[in-house]
Amino acid sequence: MFLMKKYLSLPLITLLITALTLVGCKDIGSIPGQQAEDNSAGNTVAESNKGARDTETAEANTAATSTEAEDQTSAESGAPLEIHVLDVGHGDSILIKNNGHYMLVDAGQDDYGTRIQLYLMKQGVDHLDYLMLTHPDADHIGSADVIVTKFDIDNIFMSEYEKDSSTYSQLLDALDNRNYSFSTPKRGSTYTLGDATFTILKSDVMEDSNDSSIVFMLTYNGTNILFMGDSEYLAEEELLDMGYDLDADVLKCGHHGSSDATTEALLEAVTPEIALISCELDGEYNHPHEETLKRLENIGATIYRTDNDGTIVLKFYNSDGDENEDTKIETPGKEDASVENYPELPDNIYVGNKNKMRLHKATCTSLPKEKNQVLFETLDEAIEAGFTEDNECPNCKPFG
Repeated sequence: MFLMKKYLSLPLITLLITALTLVGCKDIGSIPGQQAEDNSAGNTVAESNKGARDTETAEANTAATSTEAEDQTSAESGAPLEIHVLDVGHGDSILIKNNGHYMLVDAGQDDYGTRIQLYLMKQGVDHLDYLMLTHPDADHIGSADVIVTKFDIDNIFMSEYEKDSSTYSQLLDALDNRNYSFSTPKRGSTYTLGDATFTILKSDVMEDSNDSSIVFMLTYNGTNILFMGDSEYLAEEELLDMGYDLDADVLKCGHHGSSDATTEALLEAVTPEIALISCELDGEYNHPHEETLKRLENIGATIYRTDNDGTIVLKFYNSDGDENEDTKIETPGKEDASVENYPELPDNIYVGNKNKMRLHKATCTSLPKEKNQVLFETLDEAIEAGFTEDNECPNCKPFG
């Protein structure tokens, strides 16, 4: 487990903590009465998404991507598992990366789409192995439509809970435009992300959308990280009744630190050393609630929260890496958080309108609203996403 950090100060502007490598962490227990399933569901989705593209283009892209991925993986040998809890106000968006493989968990509200894209581009994300949309609330899927439009995505996982909202409809339209399909991963199924694996612990539909969140455990080099989505106490009770070994080193708390989530019963089962809370500074719902913070303090967890700390980056090193003794946690602080503060668009990129499917130069004076912007570094990327010269902006003429 982590070296106890509760005796350390936590400055809000810049924080770099070095701790001992996790040892003695428990593996996820098997599901009583059910064997964990293989990756067939995820592979089926990937084949469906890729197969829906133009055959020749898909073959060429697959070959190029395969070569690039091999080169990148080789170059990043021993690279850490990284978890980036993006500061997206009231919402969730979490990037997980390892050895050239990428997973995005949720996509914040619709006015954070441009900022999320720029952050992913800065992190070198050129595709997504997985897009995990834990449940269909607007603060979790709001920018998913632009993410779907921009990126090639192998696997798209979504809760079966459906919502009658324009945000949900726009997401479905974006999936249809890219000929993408999605699936709900089955409880017990396990998937690979680089050198890490993640296991689905809960994906059933309950009465409430929050409690219908997909819950999963990410495991890397003996370290367990539990992601709760927006699950509240009813979902937690069901999860505890399933009989899993939920012991985890890091807990991404449910529902932005609400008092209706992260119960004492769950914390006693998880016993986290670190708790992560994604929440808005001075937000409407006053997250995180004092009751939750007190429960986390009582269990001895060190708390990191995006409203105070900005974007939170955790790095877990492989035992073969140069820094095999270290686990690092970085928080750049609110004023330096590249997601929270709206950045200027680089002049050399292209900006698509995901509604009109019209492409612009970044310097165009008639750019779409941020929630409709899809960013591309090259014309080829835009063309692959479905943007054409016939529908280019007549003012800036990005195709020349």
